[in-house]
Amino acid sequence: MKRDALFEVENNIFKRIWVVVPYFIAVIICILAAIPVFSNSITQDEAFSVVLVRKNMAEMIKDASADVHPPLYYFLMMLVKGALHGRESLLAYRLLSCAGTCFNLLLIGATMIRKRWGIMTANIYIIFFGLTYYTMEHTVIVRMYTWGTFFVTLASLLALKAYEEEKIKYLVICGFVTLAAMYTHYYALLAVFLVWAFLLVVAAIRKRKLIKGILLTGILIVIGYFPWLGIFIGQTDKVAQNYWIQEYLFGDMIRAPYIMTEIAALPGVGYGFQILVFAMFFLAIIRKKYILIISSAIVVGVLVISSLYSF
Repeated sequence: MKRDALFEVENNIFKRIWVVVPYFIAVIICILAAIPVFSNSITQDEAFSVVLVRKNMAEMIKDASADVHPPLYYFLMMLVKGALHGRESLLAYRLLSCAGTCFNLLLIGATMIRKRWGIMTANIYIIFFGLTYYTMEHTVIVRMYTWGTFFVTLASLLALKAYEEEKIKYLVICGFVTLAAMYTHYYALLAVFLVWAFLLVVAAIRKRKLIKGILLTGILIVIGYFPWLGIFIGQTDKVAQNYWIQEYLFGDMIRAPYIMTEIAALPGVGYGFQILVFAMFFLAIIRKKYILIISSAIVVGVLVISSLYSF
């Protein structure tokens, strides 16, 4: 009995330590990614962000509408500036961007993914997302990318939770997060649109009682985005007539995992990650892991729409 009790105590201690591991890894990666926050060197896009938030709210929204991005990130920058009593701080702006990645690693990876899929899956997500070239490069850039990634991933997990637990409250929360994504970046808008489209299709096939809640939440999302809808359409026409980004070819979709992870200092990492992604996808098809298949379809859908739009 004493040995059994001692074993149980040791096992409980191990479990508590093991639960902390994802948070520990996430914190370490956050620290590594945040190292460049003290840099005073900025890109042209970052300079645009800084100059834009020097204006008042009305002028900021007006100038943002003339650009090709929604205004939420600029609004967050203005909140940061307000908290500093109007003082401009490049460090504070970089920390704001860094917070998007940290929330992704700690809230989504170490908490939500751990609770849903377990500690090992959480560790894999944190390591692969946190240490990709894309994440490391964009974490401290004074732009909206980290927050767009956070909102899209959070909306996807909340949509899954609403589907699995069949609770309207998660649909409502997902609706608010979806709006945040839509007001952050237009690629994020594409991603969350596909999330809701797949949610509606799957619900129609398997859980029809969710359809009413999905449609009502969708209507509320449209209403919430309506003030920016006209500007979005205008910006879309502007980009279509003068697309300044290099055409995104269909072949680039296949190479996307490689492009996001390959770095000169560690040659071959990108190819290794690409092989791993393809292996996981085919394994998901064989084992009928529908969540992974749908997630892949959302990513591919965004890339396909982007490719078509860039021509």
